[in-house]
Amino acid sequence: MHFARREIDGLIEYRVSWEGYDDVTWEPEEHLQQCPDKLAAFYSNPDTEAQGCAYYGHHKDVCRCGRPIYHIGQDECIFKAFSYSSNQWSINGVRGLRKKTEGPGDMVSAMQDEIRGFGFPMNGDELKRVNDFRKKRGRAELDTSPGVRFLNYGKGRDGYWDYDHFARQVGDLMDAMEVLHPDWQMLLEVDWSSGHAKHLEGALNTNAMNVGYGGGQKVPRETTTPVDPDEAKRYLGRYNPQLKPGETQFFEFREGDDPPFNDPNAPKYDAAPGLDGNKRNRKGQRVVKEGYVGKAKGLAQIAWERGLYRPADNGKSMHGNRKVDPNEDAEVLSWSLRHVLSNCFDFANEKLALTRLVESRGHILRMCVKGHPELAGVGIEYSWGKAKQKFRRDVNDRKPKHLRRNVIKCFSREDECLPVARVRKFARKTRAYRRAYREGKPNSHADVEKLVGKFKSHRSADTFDTAFCYAD
Repeated sequence: MHFARREIDGLIEYRVSWEGYDDVTWEPEEHLQQCPDKLAAFYSNPDTEAQGCAYYGHHKDVCRCGRPIYHIGQDECIFKAFSYSSNQWSINGVRGLRKKTEGPGDMVSAMQDEIRGFGFPMNGDELKRVNDFRKKRGRAELDTSPGVRFLNYGKGRDGYWDYDHFARQVGDLMDAMEVLHPDWQMLLEVDWSSGHAKHLEGALNTNAMNVGYGGGQKVPRETTTPVDPDEAKRYLGRYNPQLKPGETQFFEFREGDDPPFNDPNAPKYDAAPGLDGNKRNRKGQRVVKEGYVGKAKGLAQIAWERGLYRPADNGKSMHGNRKVDPNEDAEVLSWSLRHVLSNCFDFANEKLALTRLVESRGHILRMCVKGHPELAGVGIEYSWGKAKQKFRRDVNDRKPKHLRRNVIKCFSREDECLPVARVRKFARKTRAYRRAYREGKPNSHADVEKLVGKFKSHRSADTFDTAFCYAD
């Protein structure tokens, strides 16, 4: 499927050529709702990016760079029906009975900013305007603001929160932003959980590749090295690269290719069971020797073709271990296939699926620092801490059928739990932490590491900064 784009009377249509068919048609966006990744990839294509959009490569028709930034933070949180406060009355040292488990729960994905506050609240008129915008584009109407989404998670319920759920929420949020704040550019800040770091099909992602060829790994898209020798150095190494500047590297073995460099006797095609030379597994069954033609090359072959596969030395050889400390010295890291390839220009600049989705509408996505909830976007971790404190102490009646109603009460502005003023206070706290790290406020590297260790050991702000979260 291939796209082009036009606009007629304010409505966008896409010129679509369908795989397997000769027909070429112009389709409205509502006819392409089943292929959002294709649309996102079209808008992120470097061949169609805006002239002068030096940072994000937005499509020239959607680029919003240069407009005021509307900063939104997002995070997920779970509320459970039988959650209790840690403080409880006791009589003669005896406390009331508690449930053995915390019971069923709701997962909440919420947005927060310093203009509208927690949950991107919208009044009835604003919701109508957004739905009118969506109706013209063939999208379903929204019942509530996209700033808060619930999921009754679990097997046999609504499933589990993943990239597809979040992508729908982000798409709805961008619709609301473009109607209610058309002269702004959204900066959406998220963490690395819940599928936020998913890659598109065919992405250059070393974590989805095996060391050797074949197996269940998917085949990434091909990539072309620059013609300029100096530019090509960002792709090629010094160990006799087979790939030359200007050549295209394919990530699967094609007909006519030589066998893998580290398995020169590999058969061209899968060997039939029962032939001499096939191995047996522990059950005595013959094991098919996998052929290489049509199979993914794997990390080792790709690195070898680029001249990045370091020859064995004193018993050391390159490995594909996933857990490699990026703070190790260069000598240690140079033996890791994943680390070496991940630092190639094309791998390092591969965009996440969520990045492509957000940038396809001219906005910006930023990923939070891992292991530092005190730095999460617009102080949303502090808002979760305040909401959970109210839920446990004041609102939760421990009845599963009232769970969602009780959770919604914790997001209310009217009872002063999460008014805009408090959200802004939380956002200032987050900015203060960021300045401390950026400006070197800790007295030594040891102080920084102490903070890192402390924050890594906790999942939410109400644990590491309880007093601040609960203060009025």
